[in-house]
Amino acid sequence: MYLPTKDTKQHNFKTTKWVPQTDGTGPHTCPVNSVAVTSDGSRILSGSSDNSVKIWDADSETCVTTLLHTCSVNSVALSSDGSRILSGSSDKTIHLWDLTTGTCIRTLQGHMGPVTSVLSLGTKHIVSGSHDTTIKLWDANTGTCVKTLEGHTGWVDSVAASSEQSGIVSGSDDETVKIWDVNTGTCMKTLAGHGCSVSSVAVSSDMKCIVSGSYDQTVKIWDAITGSCEKTLLHSGWVGCVAMSSDGSHIYTGSSDKTVQIWDAMEGVCLNTLRGHTDLVRSLALWSEPDRPILVSGSRDMTIRVWDVLSGQCVRTLGNQFSRSF
Repeated sequence: MYLPTKDTKQHNFKTTKWVPQTDGTGPHTCPVNSVAVTSDGSRILSGSSDNSVKIWDADSETCVTTLLHTCSVNSVALSSDGSRILSGSSDKTIHLWDLTTGTCIRTLQGHMGPVTSVLSLGTKHIVSGSHDTTIKLWDANTGTCVKTLEGHTGWVDSVAASSEQSGIVSGSDDETVKIWDVNTGTCMKTLAGHGCSVSSVAVSSDMKCIVSGSYDQTVKIWDAITGSCEKTLLHSGWVGCVAMSSDGSHIYTGSSDKTVQIWDAMEGVCLNTLRGHTDLVRSLALWSEPDRPILVSGSRDMTIRVWDVLSGQCVRTLGNQFSRSF
């Protein structure tokens, strides 16, 4: 996910200068734009404006591998089988990496602007969103672009999908959320209501509920069937990222107010506010041990924090500081 450092309308990604990553095992030297967690919780992935993807050992809290793009890494994700890393970059490419060896298996090229968001859709496809205003559907095995979805009139900042359904959801600088049919490549519904760019979207496993976060400082919960906004949640800063629990009961949001908030999706009330980051929270990822949900957050403060959702405590910090509370 690509987010500007100040006002989204004034940001110029071509002139923004970050210090590139040079130390293969050190912390990130620039904002952390995206995080992901392996299914067994043993590895945490992070993408940064320092042009790198880092693989962290969750137990030792150390960076074990650093993978490099030539520009900012805006989004990281895992393949459906967990064996590969997907990374989208401002260099306009998507790299597929072997998680174990760190080898770049394939580079997907075709976007005309920075790639802002990537995800794996089942075992056969990869989805990407870009500043070129399009969403692309790629064959995961060949790296060929099989569909280009067009309809947004602004940068596509975020894409989401359900592994159980055939729909894609996208959020854009044109202030809308769109629902797409993967098979036909057509836009099935446009959700309008935000007053500024939509920075992040998430979707329930049954594709019935969509969550969107925006620079207008709100989080909206949408009924994907009717297209109506069911609830609007408020932050005290613009919303950089949203996530949803697998059962759809809880929503997680990160903001420029430096907090992560946990919400009851049905009631629309904030259950807890997690404090610790010192700058914008740009990305969230969920992982669950038995009866113990874990939340990972990435921030513009260059760190990754690991939170125990039930207690609301930060149990680890990866980056400029290292701590352990397990």
